[in-house]
Amino acid sequence: MRSVPKVVAAVVAALLLLWAAVVLVDDSLYFAVLAPQAHSGVEAMGALARLFAALVLFMFPLEQSASRFQWTALGLVVLGLGSLMFGYLEPALRLSTDLNTSMYASLVTRSAAGLAFVMAFAPSRPRPLSWRSTITLLAIFAFLSLTLVRLSAHLPVLVRIDSLEAAASRGETPLHGLTAWHWGFSLVPLALSLLAVWAASRRAHESRFDGWMLVAMVLLAGSQLHNLFWPSVYSPILTTADVIRLIFAAVVVVGAIIELRRIAVERSAMLVTEQAHSRRLTELAMLRADFTAMVGHELGNPLMAIRALSNMIATGELDRDEQIAAARSIQAEAEAIAGLITDVQAAATTEQEGFAVRLRPVPVSALVEEAADYGRTLPGAHAVSTRVDAREMVLADAERIGQVLRNLVGNAAKYSPDGSPIEIVAVRRGDRVRIEVMDRGYGIDPDDQQRIFEKFGRGRDRSGKVVAGVGLGLYLSRRIVQAHGSDLVVKSNPEAGSTFSFDLETVR
Repeated sequence: MRSVPKVVAAVVAALLLLWAAVVLVDDSLYFAVLAPQAHSGVEAMGALARLFAALVLFMFPLEQSASRFQWTALGLVVLGLGSLMFGYLEPALRLSTDLNTSMYASLVTRSAAGLAFVMAFAPSRPRPLSWRSTITLLAIFAFLSLTLVRLSAHLPVLVRIDSLEAAASRGETPLHGLTAWHWGFSLVPLALSLLAVWAASRRAHESRFDGWMLVAMVLLAGSQLHNLFWPSVYSPILTTADVIRLIFAAVVVVGAIIELRRIAVERSAMLVTEQAHSRRLTELAMLRADFTAMVGHELGNPLMAIRALSNMIATGELDRDEQIAAARSIQAEAEAIAGLITDVQAAATTEQEGFAVRLRPVPVSALVEEAADYGRTLPGAHAVSTRVDAREMVLADAERIGQVLRNLVGNAAKYSPDGSPIEIVAVRRGDRVRIEVMDRGYGIDPDDQQRIFEKFGRGRDRSGKVVAGVGLGLYLSRRIVQAHGSDLVVKSNPEAGSTFSFDLETVR
């Protein structure tokens, strides 16, 4: 797609060169008509079009092309102001200037604009323009224009005919009246516009280059070429150079509209991103508040129990057996607090960029049996059974996979009726081993099956109440399993139990 602007620019350049060649062969084919009102309208329309495009490029540039757009805008402003002052306001106010003066004004305007376009495309990183520097450069341009206009009588003569209007009315071209000074000075804006075309074509490979700029530069160079043979010097004559400049103005307006549309799309995308970011911040704030409340609740109950049991022991009224039972209860509550702290620390660890697992060959049967032994110590008198159809060694971080299996077995016991069975299965699946933890509990509501893997996400019991806990177990387990190159998934139906499973790679 980036080659399309080059192709279009090449076609436009070929047509302009062919047109110029035809005119040189037969000057009667040169388009030049005396139309003061039409010429003033073209100049005003072109000026407003260039100023509109300049405003868009200067005020809403792309970050990657800001300085390039600013210099392009400066060139368009120079052309627009020149057309507005010399081509529209001067005829409208009926301020007459001689042909030589008008030609100098035209040369200064187009040379200054060409220089701005060269500064836009020639450097790989154009110097940024501020509002102050832009106004300063425009002031310098205005000063030079007025100075040349005032001194034009003392400068070399560019044309030896009194009026282009008279030549146009006779069907003559002014070629015989143009001096060598005209040809020499006119080569300056032509050379600058050709240099801008060459520089813009070099930038056409850039990912953020706008192809319409290259086409516009080709049209500008074409207008300068046609201007050599019949100067368009803000006179009432409407020439081919004026027509080409009008097309140039149309192209830059279309380009400005393209930029406005692109800006609108980018701002819309940014707004969507900001809204999503805002929603995420709101969710995080709510999660933080929920987390604080949950941790306070989960810590509060064990601490209250420890305090009550400690007070009972401190009274000295308990016999030995009661003291031992109280001490064991205190120990159990302390282990609950330690488990909560471990989960919080583990959550912080898994979210660090440097979180990694240490993969070692581990017998899959050892992982399964260790999880089963843990399950048999849980309250509820669950019958924990195992089925290991794969005797392979797997690549795993034994400590972290053990944590995953303990979480899964603990959840199976928590969400199942007392005495219901829990089964841990390991089966071969190609070059991987699938480990499954199955229960015959209450099952998981379909609406909860994704939420339970989120941080602080907790499941509900058969009555619909959220089960106690901070909701970190499955979140941590999924992060650990993902670090092993797999994923933790669940299949569940209400009142039919749940099956959590993940895969581990076998040792080859």
